[in-house]
Order: sequence, then structure tokens, then C-alpha cells
Amino acid sequence: MPCLIGVRVRPILYDAARPPSAAIPRKDTAMANRRGRPTLLTDEITRRVCAHIGKGIALKPAFEAEGISERVGHDWLAKGEDGVKPFDSFSAAVTRARARGEIALHCRVLKGGPGSDGARFILERRVRERYGRVDRVEMAGHDGGAIQIDADLRAASMIRKDPAASKALHDALGLAVAGATE
Repeated sequence: MPCLIGVRVRPILYDAARPPSAAIPRKDTAMANRRGRPTLLTDEITRRVCAHIGKGIALKPAFEAEGISERVGHDWLAKGEDGVKPFDSFSAAVTRARARGEIALHCRVLKGGPGSDGARFILERRVRERYGRVDRVEMAGHDGGAIQIDADLRAASMIRKDPAASKALHDALGLAVAGATE
């Protein structure tokens, strides 16, 4: 048996009423299996982030206002969508806050007055599938008929090679466009 010089050994005293295995303090098994830093996500952080989002603020500034990086905030949301606790309640709260924020912006647009154009702008870009603008340009040929497209590539190649023909085509198109807008 090796001899340890200069090492003080304390005797382990056991209570006669408890078995020796109960004398050793053990961590909770759920906590013992976790690795890495403990999460910074708390109910207070969730409440404050959701308060910002509920006013119509985007995710990035809402996270950063509470000292959370955008990457970490999106990681929390992804874990919540996968059902990992406590991130699942965070993800659900953010989803509800997004809906409240959209409603707040929508009400501001309907109310009109100052800020309604800004709210409309945000909705058009953030929730494009519901509020996005649909701009369509319709082109028609002579007398409102269909536009005839000639697919002869040799003619296009010859026009590109001849500067005079290219200029004539450019001028003709300019006149056609100017006539269409009048």
C-alpha cells in the first residue's frame, strides 16, 4: 500500500441509523446527466422578450434588448419547437407574442393616422403572405391583343452585331414604350 506523506486523511463517520450509501450526497439524476452551462432562460426573460415582441418589435432587437444574442434566442426557439423543456414554454410564449404584435400593427393600420404607414410597411415585409403587396404588370400587343414573340435567335444575333440595327431597334422600343404610357 503506497504511503502518502503529508496528506491528512479525515475519517468518514457514518450514522448508525443510515446505511453508508445514504451518507454520500448525490445530485439529482436529471441535473447529473446535463452537460454544459445552465440556461439563462427564466420566466422573467420570457416575459420581457414577449412584451417587446407583443408591441410589434422584431425578434433580434427583442432578444438583444434583454441581453440575449440573436443566435441564442433562435436556438431556444428551435429547442422549444422540438419539445425540450423549458424552451417549449418559451417558444409557445413567443408564438403568442408574435400574434399579439401582428394584431397591434394591424390595428394601427386600420386606425390610420400617424404611424399607420410604418405599421403597414412592417406588415408587408414581415408577414408577406398575408399583407404583402401584389404588383402586377400586364403587357399587351397592338390593339390589346397578345404580344407576338419571334424566337429566331439568328436575327437577334445579327442585330447585336450591327450597331445601326441595334440603335434602330432601341429607338423603336423606346417609341413603343412611350406610346404605351400615353
